Amino acid sequence: KGPAAINKEMNEISQQLSAIRARFAEIAQETATIDLEEKALEDELSYETARAAMEDFGRVSCINGYVPAEDLSRFQRLAQDQSWGLAARDPHPDENPPTLVRNNPVVRMIQPVFQLIGTVPGYREFDISALFLGFFTIFFGMIIGDAGYGALVLAGGVYGAFKFKAAGKAIPDGIRLIILLSSSAVVWGGITGNWFGVEAIAQLPVFSA
Repeated sequence: KGPAAINKEMNEISQQLSAIRARFAEIAQETATIDLEEKALEDELSYETARAAMEDFGRVSCINGYVPAEDLSRFQRLAQDQSWGLAARDPHPDENPPTLVRNNPVVRMIQPVFQLIGTVPGYREFDISALFLGFFTIFFGMIIGDAGYGALVLAGGVYGAFKFKAAGKAIPDGIRLIILLSSSAVVWGGITGNWFGVEAIAQLPVFSA
């Protein structure tokens, strides 16, 4: 193609891009409406799911489910206010209730890893989150074993944390985990004198200490 044909094609593409950006701007104005519609559909789905799980006995319907022990009193008050009949008991040994895992903010950092591998402790199993976090942090530092690369990842994690804080948002557990793991790599690499695998750096006075 000659210069004139290329310029013509570029102008056409530029016009198409302008039209696309204008369309995106129009759609962005409907974000609040879309969010409301999505919430309404989620509520309708939750209602229909609960309704499908109900058993009917004439004019009476009942549903079975699980509620955290600490929320039972609040649920009992709700049942009283709504004139519901409520029977509550502990799970039987042959039942397999769902597991609600609640960890403190420090241990909760490991949850993204558990979500990635798709595992959660059973209702009657021991929660190894704290132990797993400790050993995983140590082993990560030993496997990376380079303080230089660990420092680069640490800088990225700290930058991400500041971005979330500046936006007034909570720092995600994944970012906090990256900061912890990269710090472990920096510590282990510093102890072993490994900085980007360059021996000359490790022999400098500050790093060789």
